[in-house]
Amino acid sequence: MVYQFKLAVVGAVLVLARWAGAEVPQYRFVPGQELSYRIDWTIRYSAPDRSALHDDYADAVARVVRKNGDGSYRMLIRWKETSAKTANGAQTFSGPWSDVFCLDVFPDGRELQTRDRGLGTMPGMLFPPLPRNDQELRNGWTAKLQDFTYACTADAGKSEYQFRGTIDAPVMQRLHDSRSTRYSFDNARGLVSNSVDTFVRDNNPNGAGTGTTQLVAVKVIPDAELARLTKDMDTYSAASEAYNQRMKHAGELDTERARDVAHQAETEFKAAVEKIADGDLKAAGDRVLARHSERLESVLASISRGATRH
Repeated sequence: MVYQFKLAVVGAVLVLARWAGAEVPQYRFVPGQELSYRIDWTIRYSAPDRSALHDDYADAVARVVRKNGDGSYRMLIRWKETSAKTANGAQTFSGPWSDVFCLDVFPDGRELQTRDRGLGTMPGMLFPPLPRNDQELRNGWTAKLQDFTYACTADAGKSEYQFRGTIDAPVMQRLHDSRSTRYSFDNARGLVSNSVDTFVRDNNPNGAGTGTTQLVAVKVIPDAELARLTKDMDTYSAASEAYNQRMKHAGELDTERARDVAHQAETEFKAAVEKIADGDLKAAGDRVLARHSERLESVLASISRGATRH
């Protein structure tokens, strides 16, 4: 027993030494990188009277647009996902649905908070947090990416540059979900090359399944294209911020003035989208415009409820 314990300790020290090397591993982001990923999940949900198999397939492309003054990197990420459900011998499909979002990521995987609450664990699946120093590498590290908390440790039982993480969040606690992941870090590229997830839901219905995320391609965006993309991204970001601020302001007015402000918000946002050449950003803008009427009705309903209460 003592001998086995010593061997385990020596093995752990050797792996951590290889991990540390000359420096703690970091993401090697470079403006102009285009990183493509494939994500596959299979989860079986079951209840006493029924069961269903859920398969999710996603393709993600992260384009590194520039390095920010604070040391983070601005990324434009496209996410396209399709789901399949098999129950009672029949299979139904939903999607594909697409999303495009901007994210600022540091070389250690920490992110600046974004206002898009719908991101969930998507960014962390591509860029999980890394240790910030030798002490974290030895003792483990934690980080909060958006609303999700990661607790990670270097995996001494595996080959070099592998680590494990558990993920937690309020929404997971409410659903009684647990999720753990094993990551493989490609030190030559400075990127996570693949990860394997294990998921369990202790609820009704129960659920259990696995998922994988694979880095499938690394390309370089030509300089002229990168310049256009940077311009389009800045145009879209500014227009989206202005649109959201105007719609928020509309909710503070009476219904007539709210309609006027919302119309102005829609008109200005549409004009900005028409100037954008990038297909992903233009499609994202079109989706916002397609949902404008629905959002306006929600704003007006909220105003009416407030007037009724008063």
